Amino acid sequence: MNSNRYNNLLTHLVWSICLYCLTGHQAFAQSETDSLKQLKLDSLNKIKLEIIQFEAVDAFRIKQKDSSSGFLIHDSELTGIQLNAIHPARYWDASNTYGNRLWDHALHGLRFNQQAIEQFKFTSPNKAISEIELQRGRSFTNSQASFQDNYELQLIFASRFKNQVIWNFSYNRQKNKGIYAFGTQENTLFNTGVFYKNKKENFASSLIFSDERHSSLDNWGIENDSSLLDPNYRVRESVPVKINSASTLQFERALLLNLEYRFNNSAKLISPKISYHGLYSLFAFNYKDTGNPLDSTIYKNFYTDSFRINNYLHSKLVNQKINLEIINLSYIQSSVEYQLDINNLDHDSLNQSKVVSSTALINNFKFKILEPISTRLSAIYFDNKTGLNASIASSIRVNSWLVGQVHAFFKKTPIPYSYRYLNLNKSYFWQPTYSSPFISESGIQFKLTTSAALNAGIDLKLSNYSNFVYFDTTAHPQAINSLSNTSLRIHLNYNTRKWNIANQFQLDLYQPDPAHLNGWHSEHNLSYNQYIFKKIVQSEFGLQFKLYQFDYKFNFNPILQSFYGSNLKNDFIYSTGLFMHFNISEFRLSLYADHLDSFWNEARPNLVINYPFYDFYFRFGITWKFIN
Repeated sequence: MNSNRYNNLLTHLVWSICLYCLTGHQAFAQSETDSLKQLKLDSLNKIKLEIIQFEAVDAFRIKQKDSSSGFLIHDSELTGIQLNAIHPARYWDASNTYGNRLWDHALHGLRFNQQAIEQFKFTSPNKAISEIELQRGRSFTNSQASFQDNYELQLIFASRFKNQVIWNFSYNRQKNKGIYAFGTQENTLFNTGVFYKNKKENFASSLIFSDERHSSLDNWGIENDSSLLDPNYRVRESVPVKINSASTLQFERALLLNLEYRFNNSAKLISPKISYHGLYSLFAFNYKDTGNPLDSTIYKNFYTDSFRINNYLHSKLVNQKINLEIINLSYIQSSVEYQLDINNLDHDSLNQSKVVSSTALINNFKFKILEPISTRLSAIYFDNKTGLNASIASSIRVNSWLVGQVHAFFKKTPIPYSYRYLNLNKSYFWQPTYSSPFISESGIQFKLTTSAALNAGIDLKLSNYSNFVYFDTTAHPQAINSLSNTSLRIHLNYNTRKWNIANQFQLDLYQPDPAHLNGWHSEHNLSYNQYIFKKIVQSEFGLQFKLYQFDYKFNFNPILQSFYGSNLKNDFIYSTGLFMHFNISEFRLSLYADHLDSFWNEARPNLVINYPFYDFYFRFGITWKFIN
């Protein structure tokens, strides 16, 4: 009996120590007082959940996060041109770089959207939190792909520990068999980060690791859309596809170190902060087809070998950035920044190195009457050429619920690698020459957002390009000396006690339009909220409409993992769906019915040639949040 009593006491003591270690200290707080120490263990559940969030590369700028919202990071709902799959290849703008890197290879069609390691955000709760989501889907009518073949798993964990330590990790796993044969795609992303900040709150550090992998079978689309009207091909996996022997593998492992230190505030003028960011990335891309023989009608101008074709790129990146804040006053903050990218590229045993550097002066001016004004002046050095960049931005607060922003800029972006070199079967297929190694863009951007019950926003960008780079209708890189672009983004969301309305709209107009990119697309949701089962379950029933109107249809080239224009005129395209959500406390059940229009439209629309929209597709998902 005494032995049992001793064992029970020892067990209780061990659990108490573990619980104290996990939740006993509140890291990254503005005050050193730790309220958790003053509470009994059995009262932890009574503490109100509070969450702050900050970017790993700027740990001293924190934001309060709404604890009632979800913690998982989802891909953008309005990603533009994309293939029709659970995690589709998506259009990547050549003038955009990935993360904060100076030079880019642009092979990002398969990447998780907005998931660069440089954009890692730490979530810091006062109680340990986690969230898990599982979605499964299938097409009941025309596909044999079961729920086991189509799923997405997401999970995230965040907690504060003793000694001012924060730990986050997230995992995303997707598998999609697809409706058409040889269209399987698997995607995995694992991120984890550890953060530390000292008690004086003048030193912060973090170490982040990321592993992202993608695997896809590239069937180049189906042979003919008319097959979908043939009763012999009601089972969609039997529809003839272009090819059955091509595949793409892609991965990136990356490690990011962040260090920040604030010096003593004894000097009146100079009160600097110094930060260092070091990134090491190992990236590999491999498209291969050993069809033996290959089909020359599919590869067209890319037909370089009758038995095999291979595009392999292996890239090592060392990125280092140092920022020194030299002035920190109430009305002005100024800093200088130096960034160096060292790229080592192995393009199927053909090696080359590219070094890119940038020096910047960054200012933030604050006034008593006006809103702060931010300026940035930088010089980038690439391929023995220097490009100057300048920008100025400010906010305009109209009233308590209406805020505007204006941003004028001139920037030079190095032309991405995939537009400069293509290596097929260990020989350079193209090495185009350009008048400049930079894509130059100048313009002005206006934003207007509301923060009342009506959540609306307008984002208008007017810009002019010189040396604009694109893929033409044969998927070969071209450049045009002068081009203007109008880009408009609108969102309009309105929530009442019973009704929710959500609208998103995106318009892109190029003049001239040699790449055939002009068009718009939008998404519209209307839903009704209702408590059911004696107000235990909160339910939401909604309709979804997706609209597309582009001047021309698009092509997709798996060798380049890129979209490019065609000469085939496009029609107005729409897709409809239903969704239902049922919430019980921190648990949610979701049901989705996508592509309802397939019941009354026999022919399936396509935005990308040979990639028609799926038939009716049913998905269900569960989401569960765990707190402490």
